Amino acid sequence: MSRPTSSASNKSFHSAKSHNSAGSKNSATSKTSAASKVSDSSYASAFSADSYVAKLTPGLDDAFEEMIKEVGDLGTSLQQERKAQSHISKRRDPNDLQKRTWTDAMQKEYKAYKDAVDRLGEAKAKHEASTKAAKASVKKPAAEQEAARLKALEDDRAWLDRAVDATTARLGFMQKYPDAFNTPIHKTHLIAAQDNMNSAKQALREINTQETKISDIHKIEAAKAARAGKGKEASSKGKGRAK
Repeated sequence: MSRPTSSASNKSFHSAKSHNSAGSKNSATSKTSAASKVSDSSYASAFSADSYVAKLTPGLDDAFEEMIKEVGDLGTSLQQERKAQSHISKRRDPNDLQKRTWTDAMQKEYKAYKDAVDRLGEAKAKHEASTKAAKASVKKPAAEQEAARLKALEDDRAWLDRAVDATTARLGFMQKYPDAFNTPIHKTHLIAAQDNMNSAKQALREINTQETKISDIHKIEAAKAARAGKGKEASSKGKGRAK
């Protein structure tokens, strides 16, 4: 999946490349609740409308919407998988509170996806620090302002990548192991996946902000240089007439 304005290379999610059929064979229990599964037809119907996409801001979030609609490492798009998991969540048995027993493979993959979430938290903290520094540089020389903005932009791009990684990891685990969680925990993880998507959305907004700020610095400096050039030209002409 390509990530708009991000310089980082695309990375494959290491634990979510198989479809639900493969995950079902390694499911936590042999007694899978019928309400926790969906047929192919109901899975497809999950894409007929998307309340998450409907809440995006036209223009501001166009690049984000395009990004989450691209088919990536899950074999589907983040938008489609989020919607599918939301559809699954609504159809599940609300009384399914049974704790699952996981295989060693599931434990390992769960840890990997939690690590991805931790890396997102670290990236967000770096973004906050560099953004604060960029804002504080506003009265400094243009070169220092630009350097601070470029650092913030770099951290914002890393934040975007980590947010996409975390979203892919969460949804990938839920896709691969459809019966890994009981109903309330499945809902909790779905909400967390949406939070990760929101983080990616905000990262893209911040990237656009920093790119605009850098462009503004260049425009201001170019205008100053143009005025200085005209001043020198006028001064030179004045001296010529005086002679």
